[in-house]
Amino acid sequence: MTLCEQMCFSASADLGAGILVGGVGVDALRRVKTPRQLPLATLPLIFGAHQLVEAFVWWGLEGKVPAVAGDRAIWVYLAIAFLLPAWVPLAVRGVESSSRRRALMLLLSALGVIVAGILLWAIARGP
Repeated sequence: MTLCEQMCFSASADLGAGILVGGVGVDALRRVKTPRQLPLATLPLIFGAHQLVEAFVWWGLEGKVPAVAGDRAIWVYLAIAFLLPAWVPLAVRGVESSSRRRALMLLLSALGVIVAGILLWAIARGP
């Protein structure tokens, strides 16, 4: 088994990464000085939660948690994944000082919403 197979497909690695990145998120929130920094500071918490949920996805696939918990974890994992393409540009926009780059971040966030919508439609439509 390669290192990637051990790390990329491992509930234990996801759990460890989620705890570590979540801790970074707590520290980032402690350092927020203005409300405009808050969306950017929450990113590590969102990524940490995403990793923790992924651990439940793997446990569900391995039969280590009830099937309903694994199924719900998949949907929560996807919801976070679909949120991020819109959230990240908006978070950066909040701390950006250049009006030109702020406009670009708004455009990229709109593009993220479109991408998330297309992906959600594809999932709802089925294979």
